[in-house]
Amino acid sequence: MEEYGAVNIIIDTCNACGVEFLFFNPGIDNVPLLETVSRFRTSGRKTPRGILCLDEFVAMTAAHGNYMASGKPQAVSVHSELGVLQIGGALHNAQWGKVPVVFFTEILGTPQRPVWNGTAFDQGSMVRNFVKWDHQLTAGEDIGEAFYKAFSIAASEPCGPVYLAVPRETLWSKGESRAGRPYQTSIEKPPSADPSLLNKAADILINAESPLIVTGYSGRNLNTVAALVELAETLAARVLTADVLVNFPNTHPMAAYLPPAAGFGNPLLTQADAILAIDFDMHYASGPSQLMPGVKIVHIDVDTVKKGLPLWGRKPDILVKADSALAVPALTGIIKEK
Repeated sequence: MEEYGAVNIIIDTCNACGVEFLFFNPGIDNVPLLETVSRFRTSGRKTPRGILCLDEFVAMTAAHGNYMASGKPQAVSVHSELGVLQIGGALHNAQWGKVPVVFFTEILGTPQRPVWNGTAFDQGSMVRNFVKWDHQLTAGEDIGEAFYKAFSIAASEPCGPVYLAVPRETLWSKGESRAGRPYQTSIEKPPSADPSLLNKAADILINAESPLIVTGYSGRNLNTVAALVELAETLAARVLTADVLVNFPNTHPMAAYLPPAAGFGNPLLTQADAILAIDFDMHYASGPSQLMPGVKIVHIDVDTVKKGLPLWGRKPDILVKADSALAVPALTGIIKEK
């Protein structure tokens, strides 16, 4: 088998970032990648396991599912151009599912390749609205640095997909990889919850007659499922959960039905005198759902800005920027003490 230096670096980067599987749609574009994975396995070197997917949509969806089960970063390799388009709605799902996935393709043609209006062909423009970051490598650019940055951005909260386009001459470059400087991912960790804010939130929730918990993606941290169960039982609060992740067991007595589509309203929202929103992207109530007068709202989230989201106009009474995996158990502890 051939020795592809740049691909060696890609595999080493995936290993260092905790990637266990490489989901791919096979083709001439990723021959160097597949040969390198096979060579690593044959020689006993560590490498992500290749998962064959006969459609790009399936490849991204499989990576999405594997993240939901493992909580680890994901990697996807597909064809250039058409392969990028074929991912389609699976990328939109990964974006809203907060999936830390780096997907990459090669890029064909010269940088001067024009499109209809005379500007240079830009493959990243196909997906730019649905990723946290995209980058087209240039010849001679440090591919290891680019992939480490991609995984750092993808896995920093709020997590999301990242796209890299690699020039064909880089991906197919032969020879042993040159030893470069040791790279380190710089994953940003959300701050710890402010204890004074959690104390105020605990008072609101304890004094509520009909507290309600709503959550969108707290289950991305697997331990938060059990923590949310304990909080709901401590408060005797119903839990509304989105269907993006398993956030709360639907067989639990405190589990409520899934939030209906916007425009149909939700009776539980109109009856709650205190709402605890945890990692929740959408507005607290759709149009027909009029919240109870004087309702108190507590919001715990890693992303409190909600860039690009419409209908986020209701200001919570208490806003806590923190990792729910840490904030939920801390809040439960304070409530039990009180």
